[in-house]
Amino acid sequence: MALPNSGKMTMTMITTEFKAPAASKLSDFYRGGQYVRQNNIKIPTSGPIKFSDFYGATSMLVIVHDVRQDSLFLDINFILAIYQWDGITPVDLTINIAPGVVIYSNNTARPALHITPIIAESVVRINNSGYIIGMGGAGRDATNQQKAEDGGISILIEESSIINNTGTICGGGGGGASARRGNFAAGGGGGQTGKENSKGGLGLYGDQRQDGKPGTFSDGGDGGNAQGYNGRGGKGGNWGQNGGNAYIEGGTIGKAGLGGKALVGNNKVTWINQGTIAGSIV
Repeated sequence: MALPNSGKMTMTMITTEFKAPAASKLSDFYRGGQYVRQNNIKIPTSGPIKFSDFYGATSMLVIVHDVRQDSLFLDINFILAIYQWDGITPVDLTINIAPGVVIYSNNTARPALHITPIIAESVVRINNSGYIIGMGGAGRDATNQQKAEDGGISILIEESSIINNTGTICGGGGGGASARRGNFAAGGGGGQTGKENSKGGLGLYGDQRQDGKPGTFSDGGDGGNAQGYNGRGGKGGNWGQNGGNAYIEGGTIGKAGLGGKALVGNNKVTWINQGTIAGSIV
């Protein structure tokens, strides 16, 4: 907790905030010394020092991290390492994602943005004006009729966080189902994704086959055309949506993948704005 911005200020309040001995002197609290971090810019590094210098001061490590270019994965541990966190001090972290920037994944098992636990009293603020997008699920190959791949999670939250989303937060689209009848086979399309395209499913049987198209940042991929028996693979789902079903006369079809979740860990989140969301929040 930061010290108050006005009003009463005592030595006890200062020593409590900075976890210093009760017998400490005010001159023990120069900025950059044993107790006070450099982010407390109102506190002098030497010379005269007074109680009013401590208004708004905090013992927390205050970090403002601006993201101005596309990023494959954004992990809080990477950010903390940049600012040389000691693993002990509570952190006040603000992440600002600029308009048009895309935070993305290339693996449905890994979220695009992961806020891992830090330490007691820490808080994370996420100001998103860009895109945070989970990996799209791969379309199903026509070699078997198993379920296509589910879309990936956009954000996984494991630490108290405040989210102001004026941009877009979406799970990856689910992969499209496949279809087959004899040599007539079509793969499913890949789900809509971030900057890493998702795979379309392979046709794989005989000459009368067609692969599904990859899912892209713009859209889920189209399913392949089985070129017979009115057959086609399912289209990849759009962000956060299930993949499309396949069809073929007298043949077999697989199951489409499920849409990825927009956010997991909502019990740790305080929302200021939700903005554009696609996929469930759990």
